[in-house]
Amino acid sequence: GYKPEPGGMSQPGSETSAGALHKNSKAEVLLPGQPQRILDRWIWAKTQELINLVSENLDKYDTVRATRAIADYIEDLSTWYLRRSRGRKDADFFGTLRHALLGLSKVMAPFMPYMSEAIYTNLNLRAEAPSVHLADYPETRALTDEEEELLQSMAVIREAASLGQAVRKAKNIPVRQPLPRLAFYTKEEMTPTTELMQVLLDELNVKKFDPALSGDKNENVQILPGTARILNLYLDTAVSDELRLEGLTRALERAVQELRKKQGLKVGEMAVLTYETEDVGIEKAIQAFNREKTYVSGVKKASGGEEVAVDGRKITLALER
Repeated sequence: GYKPEPGGMSQPGSETSAGALHKNSKAEVLLPGQPQRILDRWIWAKTQELINLVSENLDKYDTVRATRAIADYIEDLSTWYLRRSRGRKDADFFGTLRHALLGLSKVMAPFMPYMSEAIYTNLNLRAEAPSVHLADYPETRALTDEEEELLQSMAVIREAASLGQAVRKAKNIPVRQPLPRLAFYTKEEMTPTTELMQVLLDELNVKKFDPALSGDKNENVQILPGTARILNLYLDTAVSDELRLEGLTRALERAVQELRKKQGLKVGEMAVLTYETEDVGIEKAIQAFNREKTYVSGVKKASGGEEVAVDGRKITLALER
């Protein structure tokens, strides 16, 4: 019979690897509704929706719609849930991700038996069955009103995020550059919760939601026509000196991270950063950047190193072990 290679799904150093999930195996007892964060509750609801859709279409012998639902779910899981959960190490995250991957492996088993077995086996969940093909197929159930509302609300947030990203692209404003305000109005009455709105603000790197923005005639306020669910979106693209410094600081952090990769430094390995620049803005960013995030134990001004451009500003950087 088929035996997947041990560790086939793990990526060294990955916070979402099978090894990390296994170390957090106590989280596997999570029950529906238990996670507190909005993103966790959303992917729980999406997982149940997937189970319902695949089961419904398999009952109709419609494999095209069944596999399309699986593909859409994988897209949601990877490009929204995992990306927006980047850096999390809490039990709710690992338990939720385990639940999502287990559910995915089971509904995927009739179509991709080997891949499903690899995912299931690498999760090291021995209690239910030794193989995904011996495990019970997930049960269908009607989504609760709360789950339906959450799915619809998150769809609105994602549409708003797409509009905001379009503005950034058109104006050539990188996501790492914070912007001050946004607002949007939906075609159907909807009041996003604070937690949902924070997901949007984090995705677009905007400081706050300001309903008054719709009446602002400032030339920096970009107005976008809506989508299927959104009437209009307003985004203030004015960048103050404070916001510009914050964006420059993020760009510097990214440059340091890239230099770490080039020099083969491991995650957590500390190094001293040396730099040389005549740019006043870069000097301020050097004082403000996150040393803990970039694993920098000290900073000193010295010649030598690699010349890089940080938002078009020249600086020479080097890392010393």
